[in-house]
Amino acid sequence: MDVVILAAAHAPPESGVSWRAELEIQGERMVDRVVRAVAPFGPLVIVGGPPVEGAKFVDGGSKFVDSLRNGLAAASGDPILIVTSDVPFLTTRSVEDFLDRCDPVADFCYPVVRAEACEGQFPGVRRTTLRTRDGEFTGGNIALVRRGFIESSMARVEAAYEARKSPVRLASILGWGLLARILFAKMAPGTVTLGGLEKSVGRFLQASVRAVPSDFAEIGTDVDSFPQYLLVKDLKISPDSTENTV
Repeated sequence: MDVVILAAAHAPPESGVSWRAELEIQGERMVDRVVRAVAPFGPLVIVGGPPVEGAKFVDGGSKFVDSLRNGLAAASGDPILIVTSDVPFLTTRSVEDFLDRCDPVADFCYPVVRAEACEGQFPGVRRTTLRTRDGEFTGGNIALVRRGFIESSMARVEAAYEARKSPVRLASILGWGLLARILFAKMAPGTVTLGGLEKSVGRFLQASVRAVPSDFAEIGTDVDSFPQYLLVKDLKISPDSTENTV
């Protein structure tokens, strides 16, 4: 299994660094903290951002999907673990737990983190959540994918990503049925299940998709803006613990 770390996001001018992955938490660049967490799982490919010793480096693309494509092309393993570089509290234990829970024959496994775990561990950090019959969840920042699936589905993934901010465009791509289920989950969470969403997304991607529930909040706690960085930069968490203090 190869590990592809997406690190091509630029940092805002006020941060004083070029890449978001270079922002420091407890005196370490975010990308270095992520590398430490995932290094035990296979050869590393860094896409964009600052080079990291011991990892293969490839240029990022002008868009997220281009960076993803570059990273997959540089990886040789199967399956492939995809991780973003902006999850500075990620731990080896949380990644190992996710991998242990993944369906070994699924094409695409994606963690969904329980909202109560996130609020308990990282109170006040803003996140997008979805209520279902199985609980309230936020998406994680890692995924386990099969090479054949991601190569055959890249066009669909790219189309959905490009349309992510337009409900009408997204519905035309994903199908009104899937979008209706997501919207319905917000209004009547007791009627929508993770299993139902899995099937809908799987039909769109033409693949076997698995949502992997997790109580490891660090998987779903990313730093995607400078204000968010200022909020979390003083949190202290050890590499082998999920407890934090301010």
